[in-house]
Amino acid sequence: MKKYTIVFFVVLINTLSNAATVPDRDALLKFVRAAIDDCYEDDAKTIKVEATGAAFESLITSDPNPPRATKCMRFCVMKSHNLYNEDNTLNIKQVQELFKHVYPEIMDETKLNIVGETTEQCVSHSATVEDRCEKSHDIAMCMITKLAQRGIDIKQI
Repeated sequence: MKKYTIVFFVVLINTLSNAATVPDRDALLKFVRAAIDDCYEDDAKTIKVEATGAAFESLITSDPNPPRATKCMRFCVMKSHNLYNEDNTLNIKQVQELFKHVYPEIMDETKLNIVGETTEQCVSHSATVEDRCEKSHDIAMCMITKLAQRGIDIKQI
């Protein structure tokens, strides 16, 4: 389970540079496919999310301007790991728990507070974004930037 959580974290936050080590792509693709097996772009479940090669590639390379499928894949993975509440609001405490679980050796109370504050800022930043796929992407990109500014650099973790 911890391996899948770590893989998920990579998908959520991604790497801050293309030079960072990327997990086994086949294992990651399998994990993402499982997370999006029953995932749709919309609440009405009319548009199924497909994990295409291009969408997957832009997910693992932290493409700031990915195709829509990538943004929806991110939402699906986040949702499947309970980072979203039933009403599709981000569960900040669950995000903190994920960081704490994945990186217990460096996530002291101060850094967990930074993660919580950063998550709140990014949620606030994306408050006007109604589309859940766009919102997930916006929050992830915001967190990558703001966490690095606060000294939590994914490459160091």
